[in-house]
Amino acid sequence: MLSSAVQQLGAMSESKRYREAAHLLGAVNQLEGHFAAYAGIPKVDELTEAVARIKGDLRRHIFDDVNRLSTGDQAGKGGDEAGKGADHGGPGAGPGSIDQLADACAAVDALGAGVRREMLAWFCNLQFAFYRHTFQPYGEAGALEKTELRYTWLRRTLKVYQERYANVFPAAWCVPCVMAVEFCKITRVHLEEILQETKKGEQLQVAVLTQALTKTMDFESEMHDAFGPQAARIATADGHWQALGESDALEGEEEEEEAARGDALAAGAAGAP
Repeated sequence: MLSSAVQQLGAMSESKRYREAAHLLGAVNQLEGHFAAYAGIPKVDELTEAVARIKGDLRRHIFDDVNRLSTGDQAGKGGDEAGKGADHGGPGAGPGSIDQLADACAAVDALGAGVRREMLAWFCNLQFAFYRHTFQPYGEAGALEKTELRYTWLRRTLKVYQERYANVFPAAWCVPCVMAVEFCKITRVHLEEILQETKKGEQLQVAVLTQALTKTMDFESEMHDAFGPQAARIATADGHWQALGESDALEGEEEEEEAARGDALAAGAAGAP
């Protein structure tokens, strides 16, 4: 039975039939657990190695497809202004590709939490490549007086996500929240560096600082309302998103979460003291 399932899984991986592969992976994982007691038997070891190899191939196929779609969708390829960086389009984003990637996400869940976190990290890195470059402290939009542009960029990027990717990634992955948390981490580093450099050079203008702080506080409140409970679960010290895909971890215990609501985003976005 395991031998037949392994052969089918290999064929599904090669033909990129991700949805079918996801269903079969669940059965294969259960069979592997059953045969674990027979480790050391040549045939069982051979099948175990084959499963590991097929999982690796499946992961590679999925990431290749995600990369093909996302590299064409990176911000900044259609706009002339920093604040318009999220208004972009690219090749490979047709309905067929979107459907295939939605199926791929089902396979990612079957491959395990580690692959899910890897995919989200990869997706975020691709989406934020433009932001990291353009809004870096010495970039064209890196000045403190352009802080509001940062938040406008994220709003547009999240809007593009909803239009283009909402049907790709499972809702339980909380991808918009993950993106918001990642944005806050990057922005905090940028703003801290900007303020440090300002202290070394020219005098900081009170009006500029006040404007940046006001816009940051408004943004924090907006993110708090949108993602507070999820962010408190997702943002961890090591930067991983350990609760993703575990929908039950995002529900209940609301009284305990109230105190922590929005702390992750507030800490991330408040780069100005």
